[in-house]
Amino acid sequence: MLLTVFLLRRKIYDKNSRNAYRQSLCIFRVAVQRHEKNPSPFQLSLLSLYGRRNRIWLPVSVYFVEHPKGKILIDTGWNREISPDGEYNRVAQVKHLGVGHFLINQGVLPKVESAVEQLDKMGIAPRDIDFVILTHLHTDHASALLQFKDAKKILVSTPER
Repeated sequence: MLLTVFLLRRKIYDKNSRNAYRQSLCIFRVAVQRHEKNPSPFQLSLLSLYGRRNRIWLPVSVYFVEHPKGKILIDTGWNREISPDGEYNRVAQVKHLGVGHFLINQGVLPKVESAVEQLDKMGIAPRDIDFVILTHLHTDHASALLQFKDAKKILVSTPER
């Protein structure tokens, strides 16, 4: 099942050539992520029970835009490696993220919700993407970047490099 939260398609006419072209925006819910509510360094430590009681789950979104100048993916979301079976998997997340990032960011990526899987349902392969734009390099935004290594251009802001 394609979990597109929002889909906007419209025809736009080019003033110069009078040709119509299609433009669309798809917003995919690609996972949920667990965040701490205002944690201190001690509260993030392995010794603290704080994290188990005070975490909140938030949706993670990826944006796909079809534009006359190309197919654009904004952020990549989580990599399938964090939830190989579509369930919360602590061992897989530590392996993918490392212990440090795992203590701060944890996610669940249900089956067929990764950006690659949802684009595949639309008939779009990672190599068909013209631009991957990363808003920033947090794991919930860039974890699946390797899956889009064949995109024509990958863009990130200078402060994130």
